[in-house]
Amino acid sequence: MSHKLSLLAVFVLCFHHGIDGFRDTSLSFDNGNFNVSWMYNRARDELYFEVTVKTKGWVGFGFTFTPHNMSNYDIIIGGQTRRGKPYFNDFFTTGFSTPVLDLKQSYTVDRATEHDGITSLHFHRPMNTNDSQDIQFNVGTRVFLVWAYHFVDDASDPSSFSMHSRRNHTSESHQLVFETVPTMLTNHEYSRTVLTSSPEPSSPAAPRPAKSFGLQVDFSFLTISFVTVLHVLSILV
Repeated sequence: MSHKLSLLAVFVLCFHHGIDGFRDTSLSFDNGNFNVSWMYNRARDELYFEVTVKTKGWVGFGFTFTPHNMSNYDIIIGGQTRRGKPYFNDFFTTGFSTPVLDLKQSYTVDRATEHDGITSLHFHRPMNTNDSQDIQFNVGTRVFLVWAYHFVDDASDPSSFSMHSRRNHTSESHQLVFETVPTMLTNHEYSRTVLTSSPEPSSPAAPRPAKSFGLQVDFSFLTISFVTVLHVLSILV
């Protein structure tokens, strides 16, 4: 009986990990000055990101399959001006030069703020943007994460801005989306930031990343797992 209970304990732990085990859904760079978290919304087939950086300047973040030579980066650059106006743009890179503004802006900003020297960007994008200048994601896609920021200068003009003060990329590729991950809550818990000087009519906003909000488990996955647990218990009993 004790052997069977041990097997059950292992099974329950595996089951629990299948629900809560996100693996790398948050990373920290530059001695904690640059932090990013992300979440996959299965219902919308979208990726949601939260980037928080200790800086008053612009913030850049993105992905690539080839991290060296700054080629073929799919990146966003955003922040808030000294006058309090947020900015956010989708770029791609062709080498060691100023990133090129993407003709198709595939990323949607939900909030861009700077407070007490901390710049925060909340944004989302489809898994597949149908844009040749973007990286397309599938379950299992592995990418290198790239990041950069400037200590003080803004990048509100997408055609001309200062070179980064700090930048780097991950030393290994990361898988952002796994086969069995919880979906996000679809209820809207905050208002989308307006990137214009005039108010925008209220509209539903996308959920924030997993690090900031609660989660709900995919019902079908939970149901199957629960039935499996009951079956194992019936065998042991």
